Amino acid sequence: MKKIYYFNYDYYKAKVRLLIDTSVFTQEHAQAILDFLMLEYDKNGDPIDEIAKEYALDAIWFGAKTNHHLEGIKQYFKETYEGIDLLFFSSFKFNDQDLELNNEYLELEKIELIQE
Repeated sequence: MKKIYYFNYDYYKAKVRLLIDTSVFTQEHAQAILDFLMLEYDKNGDPIDEIAKEYALDAIWFGAKTNHHLEGIKQYFKETYEGIDLLFFSSFKFNDQDLELNNEYLELEKIELIQE
């Protein structure tokens, strides 16, 4: 069976659509990955659904980090994830205006250099 997952991130700042062939990428396979990576996930949820969320975030991160377009990220998925195809990806760009520095926790007087 094949399942299509539609994801949107942060009010459609990024969108991802995945096709998962559950005869290739099984629940056992998904659970093994969740256990190996020690990810936080819904323990009562379907392991494939939980991995789909993680891989959607991976597509968004990879696309933002490398400035890849859809075909570049499709190739990344094809080489990395067996049984999972990326059908759609809308690019996401980090904006430095959304980044905020909180100086409250900086203690610059107590910097210690450790030499080994």
